[in-house]
Amino acid sequence: FIHSPFLYLPIFWLTMRAVNNTTPPETWIPATYAKWKANVFEVSMASATLWLPAQILNFYFMPQHLIVPFINLVGVFWVVYLSLKEGMTKDEAPKEEETLAKAE
Repeated sequence: FIHSPFLYLPIFWLTMRAVNNTTPPETWIPATYAKWKANVFEVSMASATLWLPAQILNFYFMPQHLIVPFINLVGVFWVVYLSLKEGMTKDEAPKEEETLAKAE
């Protein structure tokens, strides 16, 4: 729970920004930091909600031959959640720009 908000999430969001490549590279780090500041608590809570029960289930109840496949399946759902959250943020960005333009 320490590495996720401080290493994993910023690197994930920076990678998503680099792959999408819609903005100049010099804006990637400040934009990623702003995204981190806005979303770190919510995503960290979602992470704890998913991973804590998954790890308890995995290590206490899962047969040994299913430990790795189970945690990989949970990981797939986690990346899908993060990707959907990233997509929702992109959909909200044009709406915010329209609101700002109307206000002026």
